[in-house]
Amino acid sequence: MNLPQFSLDVDKNLLCLGLDLAWHGGSKSNKQSQQDLIAWTRYSSGNVFLEAGYVRVDLSKNDRDPDAIATYSALTKLIKVDDVVVLAIDAPLQSNTTPKIGKKKAFRTCEKYLSEQRKSIDRIAGGSYGWHPNIQPGDSVPARAQNLMDKLSHGELPLALFTGDREVYHSDIYFECFPAEAIWAIKRQGLYPEILLASDVKSYKKQQGVQLTDAQLTSLTMNVLSGILGKLDQGGWSQILEQLLTQMRCDPVLRQNDSFKGGKLFDDVIDAALCLASAISFTSGTAHIWQKPGTTDDGHIIGPGLLTCFNQQT
Repeated sequence: MNLPQFSLDVDKNLLCLGLDLAWHGGSKSNKQSQQDLIAWTRYSSGNVFLEAGYVRVDLSKNDRDPDAIATYSALTKLIKVDDVVVLAIDAPLQSNTTPKIGKKKAFRTCEKYLSEQRKSIDRIAGGSYGWHPNIQPGDSVPARAQNLMDKLSHGELPLALFTGDREVYHSDIYFECFPAEAIWAIKRQGLYPEILLASDVKSYKKQQGVQLTDAQLTSLTMNVLSGILGKLDQGGWSQILEQLLTQMRCDPVLRQNDSFKGGKLFDDVIDAALCLASAISFTSGTAHIWQKPGTTDDGHIIGPGLLTCFNQQT
C-alpha cells in the first residue's frame, strides 16, 4: 500500500521524532522501566541535517505519569515555532477491535495484515531465520497513549493522527511504528550484512545486567542501526548515529566509570532511534505501511523502506 505524500513548506524546518513510549508508565517494581525516550533530529527547509539527540523522560514521579504530562512537556520543549513535526510512536494508537474476555488480547486488523504479509514475504525469502517480529496485540489503546494523543491533538501546536485517508500531508503529524518490524524490514531490503544473524542484530535487547565496554556499546548499536544507512544516508543518518553514540557515551544514566549499563536504559535508545528512522522515511517518501486496504480506523504500522525493495536479500 502506498503512503500519502509529505510536502514541506520552503520556509519551515523539519523536526522528526521517535518516541519509545512506556505504555503503562513502566513496571511498579522496576524503576529502570519507568521512562520514555525521545530520539530527534532537525533539518532545514532544504532537507539539510542540522542536529540530533535524545531526551529521557523520568516517569518515576507522579505515579508513572498516567496522564502523559511529563512526556508531552518534553516533546513541546523540543519543538520550535518554525518546525513542522513528524512523530513516530511505538504504541497502538487506534483500535476498533473488540478486546477478548480474560487475559488473552485480540489482534487489530493492521497486526493481522502485517502477520499475513510478513509470512508470505519470508516464505519467498526462504524462511524467517529468526528475523520475524513478535507482534503484540494492540486491541486496546493504552490509557497513557490516549492521554498523550489528546494533548497532541488539542495542544498549542496540534498534531494530526495519521489515518491514511489523505492524499498529501503537509502539517504536523504523528503515527504508529514498531521497532521490531523496522528491524525485519531492514533485513528484507537486504540492508544488513550477510554475516550478521538475527541474533546478532537483536542482541541489544539481551544485555540486562551486563556492563558494556565502549566497543561493545558501539558494536551493539551499529549492528542494529547502521543498516538504515542504505536508505537514509541522504537524510543525514550517519550524522544522526554519530551524535546519538556521542550522547550515549556521555549519558550519566548509562555511564559507570569506563563502562556502560546494558538493559532497558540502553535498548530504549535503540528502539527510539528505530522509531525516528520511520519518521524520517515517512517525510522522504521511502516508508512502507501495514494497513489493510479500506481500513483506516483499526491501526497502522509504518516502517522504513519501500515494500517494492523487500526480498532483495534472503
